[in-house]
Amino acid sequence: MCGIAGILGPDRVATPGVVEGLGTSLAHRGPDDHGVRKVPTLSGGRSATLIHRRLSIIDLSPLGHQPMTDPATGNWIVYNGEIFNFRELRRELEASGARFISESDTEVILKLYAACGLDALNKLCGMFALALWDDARQDLLLAVDPVGIKPLYHCRGQGGCFVFASEIRSLLASGLVARSLDPVAVEDAVVAPQAVEGPLHRLGRQAAVRTYALAQAGDGVAPVEDVELAVDRTCDEHAGRVRAQVQRGDGGHERSSGPVDRASASEPGDDRLRGRSPRG
Repeated sequence: MCGIAGILGPDRVATPGVVEGLGTSLAHRGPDDHGVRKVPTLSGGRSATLIHRRLSIIDLSPLGHQPMTDPATGNWIVYNGEIFNFRELRRELEASGARFISESDTEVILKLYAACGLDALNKLCGMFALALWDDARQDLLLAVDPVGIKPLYHCRGQGGCFVFASEIRSLLASGLVARSLDPVAVEDAVVAPQAVEGPLHRLGRQAAVRTYALAQAGDGVAPVEDVELAVDRTCDEHAGRVRAQVQRGDGGHERSSGPVDRASASEPGDDRLRGRSPRG
């Protein structure tokens, strides 16, 4: 497993201390490498800060380092997961003229997004949580796989920012999210506490959201928007597709970060991949 986190908003919010707090809190998810990238936006005085903690599995070289960029588009990504069909997708992209410098599935996601936009998410067979900065659109895309295995939380933070992370504890470690429980959330799921300045959300199955960095009223970022995805399969269909890919062995699963990482044992969707009914 890996850990991802980030902040979108005024430059003054993403201080070295805040960024360090987010990254350090995810160290147990990725002991092999870590990276931070602060991407300036066109709106001035705002940036998208992406943070990654890496567990090196597929591409063990420095070429698999994250945050990773696509030089052709200026897009950046941090990603936690495993794409079982990445070699198949890579061959298709190479046939269309794409060129790769690493052996990582992360680079495949970047190139696929450049070619297909949001439809790239429908082509990914595996489990993932990702944050992708779209430089042309000047927005941040968060997305998880159709089964919702990999965790990704986001909320409004102090100072008019948007903050996300693989774990709730990381959001709290940033100092941008107050420790305040929402009784309704506790009663419903005992999972998602809410921040003072807005609810804390976990991306669910087949989910993706965008938030924009362009100037809005005051210093904040634009409201989070749900992305309408033309999801072409249900959770069960996706799980069946993953099982078939793993059994076929084409995805190079023997070198990947699974089959299901240690954290996913308590994450929704794990049982679906193993052919059982989901828990709870």
